Amino acid sequence: MSSRNNDLEIKAKRPAIVVDSHAARLEASPLNHMRGRAKLHTDEAGVEYVPKSLTSALEFDKVFSRFAPVEIDLGCGDGAFLAALAQENPAHNFLGIERLLGRVRNVCRKVARLDLKNARILRMESNYAVRHLLAAGSVTTFHLLFPDPWPKRRHHRRRAFTPEFVSSIHRALIAG
Repeated sequence: MSSRNNDLEIKAKRPAIVVDSHAARLEASPLNHMRGRAKLHTDEAGVEYVPKSLTSALEFDKVFSRFAPVEIDLGCGDGAFLAALAQENPAHNFLGIERLLGRVRNVCRKVARLDLKNARILRMESNYAVRHLLAAGSVTTFHLLFPDPWPKRRHHRRRAFTPEFVSSIHRALIAG
């Protein structure tokens, strides 16, 4: 009985997610894999960025605390490419978007270990982030390396490149 009480105490100590009323109506769709829970790991270096709203566009000057061109790595995986880009281009800001918690943890550790001030990680579905969190004309470059092709016809919804996604990327890119 005491072990059950200990489990309840641990669960009670977890912080609650704070979302605005619009995001609550979304039923946490971009964070579906989280099932409405707060993140369970700590990011001491502050590399992982958690948006205050799931419905309003990100303000990159506040995310990075500086004005600079923004490049986005969609599905940043283990973060090797993101870290290399951030090291080679200190004048640019880099946002890695990754859905899986384990990968986000690894990227956060890597970026913190390399002390990269121009890199942040957003744990979210890439499709949702591009459509709803990126303002028009706010990004200079998108990187998407080795997307899963999902070749079967019945898997068409899982493919990264859909006409809607491409138009969302086009909208977010700076003209020119």
